[in-house]
Amino acid sequence: MSEPPASSTFETIVRQTVADEELQRWLVGYQVVAQQWQRQVHAELGDPESWRDAVADVRRHTIAHLDHYIAQFAGNVERSGGHVFFAATAAEARDYVVELARRKAARRIVKAKSMVVEETGIDAALEADGAQVSATDLGDYIVQLTGEKPYHITGPALHKTMPQIRRIFSEVAGEELPDDAEALAAFARRELRQRFLTAEMGITGANIGVASTGTIVLVTNEGNGRLSSTLPPTHVVVMGMERLVPDWRSLEPLLTMLPRAGTGERVTAYMTAITGPRRDGDVDGPDELHVVIVDNGRSRILGTKYQPVLQCIRCGCCADWCPVYRTMGGHAYESVYTGPIGAVLTPLLYGFAGHEHLPFASTLCGACQSACPARVPLADLLLELRADIVAARRPPVAWRLGFRGFARASEHRRLWDALLAAARSLAPLAALGRSRRVARRLPHVVRAWTDSRELPLPAPLSFGRLWARGPGGPPRPIADGAGTRRPSTATGPATATAHASRPAAAAAPATQRADGSQRAGLEHDDPQLAGPGSAELDLADREPLDRDALVRLFSERLGELGGAAALVATRAAAQAAIAERLRAHGTTTVACAPSLRWPGIDALWTADARTADYGLSEAEWGIAETGTVVLRHLGEHGRSSSLVPPAAGFLLPVSRLVPRLGPVVQAVHRESTAHELPACLTFISGPSHSGDIAGILVAGVHGPGDVSVWLIADE
Repeated sequence: MSEPPASSTFETIVRQTVADEELQRWLVGYQVVAQQWQRQVHAELGDPESWRDAVADVRRHTIAHLDHYIAQFAGNVERSGGHVFFAATAAEARDYVVELARRKAARRIVKAKSMVVEETGIDAALEADGAQVSATDLGDYIVQLTGEKPYHITGPALHKTMPQIRRIFSEVAGEELPDDAEALAAFARRELRQRFLTAEMGITGANIGVASTGTIVLVTNEGNGRLSSTLPPTHVVVMGMERLVPDWRSLEPLLTMLPRAGTGERVTAYMTAITGPRRDGDVDGPDELHVVIVDNGRSRILGTKYQPVLQCIRCGCCADWCPVYRTMGGHAYESVYTGPIGAVLTPLLYGFAGHEHLPFASTLCGACQSACPARVPLADLLLELRADIVAARRPPVAWRLGFRGFARASEHRRLWDALLAAARSLAPLAALGRSRRVARRLPHVVRAWTDSRELPLPAPLSFGRLWARGPGGPPRPIADGAGTRRPSTATGPATATAHASRPAAAAAPATQRADGSQRAGLEHDDPQLAGPGSAELDLADREPLDRDALVRLFSERLGELGGAAALVATRAAAQAAIAERLRAHGTTTVACAPSLRWPGIDALWTADARTADYGLSEAEWGIAETGTVVLRHLGEHGRSSSLVPPAAGFLLPVSRLVPRLGPVVQAVHRESTAHELPACLTFISGPSHSGDIAGILVAGVHGPGDVSVWLIADE
């Protein structure tokens, strides 16, 4: 196969990255830690492969009926009071958002991290129109200041060291900041807080869109996504057309696997479900919601052998396992999408021209494919792309003759052995070829290999000979040609076809497990039927937990996240404990819904969460497995009190504790079929946090850094 020439920029970036010993050590260390975290949290699931099957089932079903679900999603967004715009191209998406910003006189804009916003160039278009666009994710903020593309889907500034980040922030601050992650995060919080408070427009992406309710789901850690979608009067969501699931029941496998694969966590700090703009009577939230659904080449992929790439849930874990990403880094992809998913998706979205070398930047080891939570067949798709790229151009004569000769030799054992024997006799020359000085003088067909790899030396004894010899036994004769094949249960012409051709990289049927066994009830021929939901998933059963076990598990898991839980007998006891906590911390102002006030905090109460030291909220549910509280934002129960103050507390009746996410999404699904959902539901798991500053975990980035939950026993 003839490998196309890489762009000069690609080659330059790769050489620079390989030569940077400090960066190489950092990338190796990052992958080791990321893989350890992912293994640990996946093992807790008992049978992670069943969860991968479940995610893949949901995504395959949705993509197979995407036209139906897009129409359903858009209709429900509009019924909830939102506006929908379909952008066929990146230019149409840019034009819509720029014109909307002009119409709303929005000159100060805050932006949460979004790959599709980067893909479409919306922020650059807004800046060219005179708007100030502030990236607010810590990693995104760092690369915005340096003018770079994101280095990783979940870690835009993954490649930056602490001293580098300190220098970047010090230049903005106009003073020397310390080499300390907490101090640098605190600076970013101060620098960006006023921008959140004064922004006229907030832009986010969407991790998931729920078709049955028109709900936007954001999965974040720092709190900037919540701030960008809560404080500005206009919220703009920009999402790829494939980012949908059928209904709320379908969310459980995705929300279970996305944080585990993306950041090696059981859960992220925030999962926010937005259904339309604020309702009449809501105390906060945006006045308008605009959803821009982007095609930009995705519809060309539908119905082709590359359709499985649209199953991707953008966790970025393929890069965490890829040896090529570890070696050449994220910027070598010259794309918003890095790692193996970028090597597949970039040529499909933008065309082969200028990107045709990316599918060849892979060892085809399959580590990405094994790790993928959505079972995207990345290695297969890379092979398909290579074949299509080569078919579109005429390979050089040397390549054609070389591969024909290789095919001839590999089919005849005696010829193969003779060539291996000749190669062993030339081993000293091969060893000499490992010299960089000599390698540069080798013919191009060989130099293309030795430029980035060592010239391999032939083994003293081939694997075939070792296998034939057996353990300690004498050599046995090896048959030539077709005699080396193992017997097959198939007969006739079908056998030859199975051996001679490689099937196209199409998705496996949704009813088939990865191991070939069958599962029932997860694929629907009629798109009007609900998609696969958590009630139908054939997942490992969990042991039932009694009330005391739920309380213990919730408290342990919240403590692991950096929060604290306290069991109290009554609501009055909770109020007394909260009042004592406020006194001990010198709290001067408390924001909460008026119905949560009691005489002990009347003197501290404020209606404006933006000026409060402490926020208090009532939780609708608690999820023991992840230490999560779920808030329903409706009427006086606003979003800001759990978001803007530096510390937040929650009241949670023990009777509202459930073991895992499933019962909550099932309850919301039932509610959504009966009547309208609130404009926002928020799942909060411990303090806001980030690892974007040199991989060091820092709490209290944009959301509260101090989180407490009072579990009320008698409610």
